[in-house]
Amino acid sequence: MTMENSTQSTADGPRSQLREAAGRRVSAAQSGYLAGDGRAPGAKAQLAKLRVLDPLRPAADPSLYEVIFGDLPSTLVGTGDEPSRSELALAMALHLHAVHQQGRSEAMHSSIVGLGKAMQRLAIAKGHGGELSEGVVTRLNLLVRATSPAMRLQHLRSIVRQLRDERIPLDYGQLAVDLYDLARPDTSARAHLAWARDFHARPKKTPEQAVVGQSEME
Repeated sequence: MTMENSTQSTADGPRSQLREAAGRRVSAAQSGYLAGDGRAPGAKAQLAKLRVLDPLRPAADPSLYEVIFGDLPSTLVGTGDEPSRSELALAMALHLHAVHQQGRSEAMHSSIVGLGKAMQRLAIAKGHGGELSEGVVTRLNLLVRATSPAMRLQHLRSIVRQLRDERIPLDYGQLAVDLYDLARPDTSARAHLAWARDFHARPKKTPEQAVVGQSEME
């Protein structure tokens, strides 16, 4: 293993652990909520508490300590008087999913839809004449330019509410990693680049669209 690869592997350790921890917690909360109180008592109440939680103060509600801090790898756990960036990213992802899932009978967490792709789907849904919605493009620009966790949280809340209205899911494990990267100037470009690529990637054609396209060429 080269020095460069060794450094990259070390840097990716907390990121992969955070993605797994966030994805597992969100999936459990989502499954309980969708199962209903009869099969998962308290799941709906827990999601409601996560929805009103200020994720920038993740220790504010003791009843949520287990879901946020329980069984975290030591590399993600803070040691000082302030939450670690992993703890903040995890709390923000749980909070945003709770906002996204509210009132929906289908899963709003999907492990294959990153933020850039989800926003592309939103821009297409809200656009006209094959053009991407300018409003959604503006929201993405504001999110990228946000300079504080509070500003990012404000823009993301607005975005996930729109995703909820259009029934567009989002990968909250990856979102937690994105928020982790955005907490430092030297890693924020990684999240921005992934969003840009996914948002402007050519949408994959459905089988029906592919058949139509082939017919037009013949």
